[in-house]
Amino acid sequence: MILTEEWVMAYTACGIMVCFSAILMYYIELNVQLEDFKTFATGFGGQ
Repeated sequence: MILTEEWVMAYTACGIMVCFSAILMYYIELNVQLEDFKTFATGFGGQ
């Protein structure tokens, strides 16, 4: 299958949206995550 210009633009737009949403979620949940998971091990269910 040959990618057309529209497919390339669609995948690029989706990639940009995923990056922006990941950054947004990081900043929204940063303080909550630090309160609940104080160490790396507790994030994976450890003590």
